[in-house]
Amino acid sequence: MATNSIVQFVEPGMARVGEQETFLAAGAVGRGDWVMFDITKTGADQVLYVKKATATLAVHVVGVALGAAADGERVDVAISGYVAYARIANAVTTGQPLTISAVDGIADAADATDIVIAGASASGGNSDDEGEVIVHRKF
Repeated sequence: MATNSIVQFVEPGMARVGEQETFLAAGAVGRGDWVMFDITKTGADQVLYVKKATATLAVHVVGVALGAAADGERVDVAISGYVAYARIANAVTTGQPLTISAVDGIADAADATDIVIAGASASGGNSDDEGEVIVHRKF
């Protein structure tokens, strides 16, 4: 079963503020990767396991991995709130809605036909394709 943590305090400069849940990784997941429920599993395992999000199944995005995990390991995921190091494309601008890019686990700017997963809170990515985002809770 997934566990849930809610940050009860806020300090200036924190790297994450919001809710997180712990899931099991279905394949390797990196820190900052956007992850989704693994709907290839059966029964309740579909919402126990997460994997790197894909553009074709963006509707199943859960949030941003807060650390790296190998297949079968526990991974903490920010399911709502601010994250300072989410993987996003460099072309994203402040306040722009996001969707999953053609590269699994990385978000990019959404257009009118995309499934929106979150809104960017900073001026886009840096040289490592990381940037600040606000994750909108979906479940």
